[in-house]
Amino acid sequence: MIPDSSGSGPPPAEPNDRPLRRADAAQPHGAQPPAAQAHGAQPHAAVRAHAAERAGKMVGRVQRRLRRSGVEPAVAGRILAVVDAALDHRCDLVDDDHDHRLLHPARTVLVLMDDHGVVDPFLLKAGAALETRFPDMALPGERRIGLGMEPGPLDRLPDPGWSGDEDDAGLLEELVSLDPGVLTVALAEALDQIRHLHVEPGRPALGRGAVLARDVYRPLAHRVDPDGAGLARRFDWWLRRVGRGVLSD
Repeated sequence: MIPDSSGSGPPPAEPNDRPLRRADAAQPHGAQPPAAQAHGAQPHAAVRAHAAERAGKMVGRVQRRLRRSGVEPAVAGRILAVVDAALDHRCDLVDDDHDHRLLHPARTVLVLMDDHGVVDPFLLKAGAALETRFPDMALPGERRIGLGMEPGPLDRLPDPGWSGDEDDAGLLEELVSLDPGVLTVALAEALDQIRHLHVEPGRPALGRGAVLARDVYRPLAHRVDPDGAGLARRFDWWLRRVGRGVLSD
């Protein structure tokens, strides 16, 4: 679970921060199990049902957080509609109901609220729809338009370059030029991507994530969080506990 930002200690591991089941570990993310591939089908009904159950609980968690923050019910309903749609889209794509990518949209929203106090509906909806690493997991444009989300600056974010081929100095410069609110959303989404890299089979992007966290995202987090109590603390903790070992290899 994402801890309350008032806590002073390091964030505990989330319930879904665990290795994937052994049966899934040999398959790359996005690959369907052999039975599903043979039939050319979507993930089977039981996986879809379990994924939807987990997604529903996460929507409830976001709803409670919005209520505690005093967000008006009508406004909260529009935010929840985007969160729900983003999770529903992912329920159709995962082949493991504990795939860490399933709950990413809701976790990004909770990071924004818990670690930076964001209640702006535009930013929270944008956070739920943002996906910088797995494009097929992003909420489709037609569904976003149907929810009243017009294209905005977050649709033009620079590619972080998970392959490691990007110019990180140029990436940093582009991100610095963003509106502070938009930058905060980009940081929250990146944080959730990076802090789940260790659960991926083979950890293919863990080294790249550590470089991005150290050279790009942590400096920017300290820029938007000069007191170091929220997003900056989260990136600092990850680099101490995980990134340092990866970077020293």
